Amino acid sequence: MKKGPENPEHIQLIALCEKKMRKEKKPVYTLLLKYLRRPRRRKVEVNVKKLEVFSKDKELIIVPGKVLGIGELKKPIKVAALSFSSSAIEKIKRSKGEYFYLLDLFKSNKKLENVRVII
Repeated sequence: MKKGPENPEHIQLIALCEKKMRKEKKPVYTLLLKYLRRPRRRKVEVNVKKLEVFSKDKELIIVPGKVLGIGELKKPIKVAALSFSSSAIEKIKRSKGEYFYLLDLFKSNKKLENVRVII
C-alpha cells in the first residue's frame, strides 16, 4: 500500500521543492514541503478574502493548496498555488493581479524572495 501523493505532477513538485531546499537552504521550502506532503483530505484551502487581508504590496503569496473564490480582492497581488477555482482566477484577474501554478513557478528556476506562505 503506497502512502503519499500519487499524482505525477504533485510528485514532481515535491521533488523540485526538495531540490531547491537543498540548493538555496531557505526555510520557506521546508514549510512548503510540510504542507505538500499531506494527504489529499488535509490539503490547504484559502479564500480570496484571506489573501486580501494578509497580503502586502510587491509580495508573492504562496498557497500550498487550493485558492477559492469566496470574498473580494481589491489590490493586485501575485499568487502561486497548487490549484485555483475558476471564480478565484476571475477575481485575481479583475484586480489586475497575477496567478501562477506552483509547479510552473518551481520549473522557472526563479529564486523566491519577498514571499509569504498563507495557509
